[in-house]
Amino acid sequence: MSLEGILSGDIGGLTELTSLDFSFNKGLTGSLSPRLGDLQKLNVLILAGCSFTGNIPDELGNLADLSFLALNSNNFSGRIPTSLGKLSKLYWLDLADNQLTGSIPVSTSTSPGLDLLKNAKHFDLSNNSFDPSEAPIWFSTLPSLTVLVMEYGSLQGRVPEKLFSFSQIQQVKLRNNMFNGSLSFGDSFSSQLQLVDLENNKITSVTLSSSYTNTLILVGNPVCAALPNTSYCQPQQQSTKPYSTSLVQCGGKSCPADQKMSPQNCECAYPYKGTMYFRAPSFRDLSNVTFFHSLEMSLWVQMNLTPGSVFLQNPFFNADDYLQVQLALFPSPRKNFNDSEVESIGMELSKQTYKPPKEFGPYYFIASPYVFH
Repeated sequence: MSLEGILSGDIGGLTELTSLDFSFNKGLTGSLSPRLGDLQKLNVLILAGCSFTGNIPDELGNLADLSFLALNSNNFSGRIPTSLGKLSKLYWLDLADNQLTGSIPVSTSTSPGLDLLKNAKHFDLSNNSFDPSEAPIWFSTLPSLTVLVMEYGSLQGRVPEKLFSFSQIQQVKLRNNMFNGSLSFGDSFSSQLQLVDLENNKITSVTLSSSYTNTLILVGNPVCAALPNTSYCQPQQQSTKPYSTSLVQCGGKSCPADQKMSPQNCECAYPYKGTMYFRAPSFRDLSNVTFFHSLEMSLWVQMNLTPGSVFLQNPFFNADDYLQVQLALFPSPRKNFNDSEVESIGMELSKQTYKPPKEFGPYYFIASPYVFH
């Protein structure tokens, strides 16, 4: 879609709506209508990558069935509404890349706060303008949390050991903050922990348990001036030969300019294309083809496609440190998908119904326009 204009308050009349996704329509501007809070059956709200401004409406806290809220990459300002703490079913909260200010709301005897989101699995509050503060300890009281991202979050002080002890935590990304002193994971860090990224902070020393053997990134911290050759002080290298799904079985065949060759049957077809952005993958080695083979397989299995009908190419870490992968899904045995198939694939990817292998972590997807033939 290429939508433009404002989101009219009339949308509040669509009371049977369960999912609303206007993501990556840069032409959508203005403030959000409080009437979004009238959509009582809504369980998915995705407005990422638009150009909305103003405050996030308090009325979003009325959406009792909401499980997925992505307002990232807009121009929202003001404070995070305390009312979001009432969204007890929420498992995904992404408010990154806005202009939010103040402090992160914590519940009191008279007001809710984000510490009440006990079902939250994914938390991203990066790249806002919050008041400087220490890392909120209440993050460790969220029993389901698997991914915590708060880059450029104005966080300071020592990194609390408790951040690594949630039973389900897999990835902690806190680069470009002001953490200082010594870093320790403690003796009770989660067995699920795969990635800790603290690049560009002010950490001066590290105490690591020998049982933690997964990824730690401390490039740009004072500790690396004294220990430049340690693994966690080495810049992460991009693969010199980016992965691409093999077409060697197709020999020297070629396709017309408007078609692509399917790795499944070496026939020319019109694939469904787009780009996947993985926000916190647990690996950095893009030369390890095993990761991409597992991604290909999970895509064709979960999307009910013919085995071998997924093509991946050009994975790289972009300026936001997201793993960006170009994707093409091929129809079989026909040359093109029909309307309903395109809609179904798009919804599965945009709503994150499709779940990638755990090493890839959370993602979002931007589709390319599909031209029917």
